Amino acid sequence: MKVKYPELIVVHQENAGKARALNNGIRNYVTKDLVMGLDGDSQVASDALAKMAAHFEADSQLVAAATNVRIASAHTLIEYAQKFEYLIGYKYKESEPSFNLEYIIGGIGSTFRLSALLAVGCYSTDSITEDIDLSMKMINVLGNKEAHFDYADDVLCFTPPAHNFTDLRKQRFRWKYGRFKALMKNRRLFFSRQFDKYSATLTWWKLPKIVFFEEVMMLLDPLLVGFMFYILYTYFDFTVVSGSLVTFLIVSLMSVFSDTTLSKKGTGRHDPDFPIDTDADVHHQCGRPLILAQMHHQVQGNHLQHQPNLKVDAHCPLTADKQMRIDSEANAPFIRTGRFFIS
Repeated sequence: MKVKYPELIVVHQENAGKARALNNGIRNYVTKDLVMGLDGDSQVASDALAKMAAHFEADSQLVAAATNVRIASAHTLIEYAQKFEYLIGYKYKESEPSFNLEYIIGGIGSTFRLSALLAVGCYSTDSITEDIDLSMKMINVLGNKEAHFDYADDVLCFTPPAHNFTDLRKQRFRWKYGRFKALMKNRRLFFSRQFDKYSATLTWWKLPKIVFFEEVMMLLDPLLVGFMFYILYTYFDFTVVSGSLVTFLIVSLMSVFSDTTLSKKGTGRHDPDFPIDTDADVHHQCGRPLILAQMHHQVQGNHLQHQPNLKVDAHCPLTADKQMRIDSEANAPFIRTGRFFIS
């Protein structure tokens, strides 16, 4: 792999979690000013690095930017449900930077200024959702007035869906618990009077709303669903159920037809149908490989001159024959090693 991709640096370390792996790459190997992190099972569009670097070039105060994450390779009903969920959720996410409400820079394709990462001590190692924890910590330390947090709608990344209800339930519980823990760690942000450092829309509206409405209402959701079915059974009234379905259908159609990154057929222009789980043996030995991509960016007109220096932390040593086998599966414009891709 090193012969074919001279700029690729493979780092081996004992499996100690994603946060420690990322911190190792950031502190000991990154030399450029922008850092993009990816999960081992994710993929970026071929123009993602260039478009992301352009966002940072346009805003010198931008310290972190999230990407537009899409579900790839949906085949079953539960996978398509997640595909539409991501389309709708990220459509709402477009409005957050305008009101200074951005508070989650997700793990897939998220890009940071190296100086900002070092200023907050990089990733915390005591969180199960290190991306949410890092986002909240950066806002807590740097504020979100002078330091800007953005959502890059034109930077597409792809991730596989949870394939069954059990996996989906475990994933969402981890997200919920990790977010709640991050909010409690940074609870000083709630109703903060430091209006010169934090936006009131975030500290007096968004964050309290998450706790008092989203988290509390999550506990009441089973009761509300049960009440809906009680009404349906007792009065044979489909009004509530049909109204909910029609509302969801309208919102879904509006999200799909208003999305500029989708083709007329409704599929992603870059939407890959990539075989994420094709190397089960490597995944079994390595756990969850990670990628760090660092960029030195310089925009000249509409053309981006970037010098990528790709760094992979595979969490475990791979034998020479596996490295050769994995390398033989590489497809331009993506570098593929085991279960990770990067342009």
